[in-house]
Amino acid sequence: MTDLILRGIIDVGVARIATNNSTLLVNCGGAPSTQLSDIESGPVILRRRSRSAEVQLTQEEGGECIEHSISVGRNVARQLLLRNERRYRVEFDTDTSVMSFFPKPVSRARLPLKIGTPFIEDEDNPIPNVVTLRNNQVLITAGAQVTLGIIGERLLMKHGLKQKHLQIIGSNIFLDPFVQLTPRTAEQLGLSEGNAFMEFNQIKSILRINPGK
Repeated sequence: MTDLILRGIIDVGVARIATNNSTLLVNCGGAPSTQLSDIESGPVILRRRSRSAEVQLTQEEGGECIEHSISVGRNVARQLLLRNERRYRVEFDTDTSVMSFFPKPVSRARLPLKIGTPFIEDEDNPIPNVVTLRNNQVLITAGAQVTLGIIGERLLMKHGLKQKHLQIIGSNIFLDPFVQLTPRTAEQLGLSEGNAFMEFNQIKSILRINPGK
């Protein structure tokens, strides 16, 4: 392999057990391609700042998964101060087999913002699952949660000077990424339907819609 630096964005999953085995899942059919798919299985040094840990890394085929991720033992996570479900920017040195982690708490993307109370999860199903949103809820599809790195069960949505705490309702179907609000919530936040620039902060659990406007 040519000496070079491979870069990408991954979400960390912390296992409940102590282990020096790690699994890298980046060959996902439902996610954008990444340079990290060129990493080979074998001994790897994980590093964050001045801390490091040697693990046996296994590169797995992801099938139709939609997010790039790496699983580490709780002992390794504790040693490197890695947080479960948090997003990191990663650089892998193919010469030294060192994978360096850099926090990436903020993710940004332009996604469709929909407004409406009902949501049909699977329209092609003879008995589709219909979700009814309440005014204290926000529907965020699995694709949108991965795109924006959204974690947790609640968030604070902000638009300009207006804000509202909302419960996150997810979708079990890997739908196209979009966010949906009830008409009342959209009115309270001064939002209209259409594509919107969105920014989510994992540390503060804040989802900003069209920040700066």
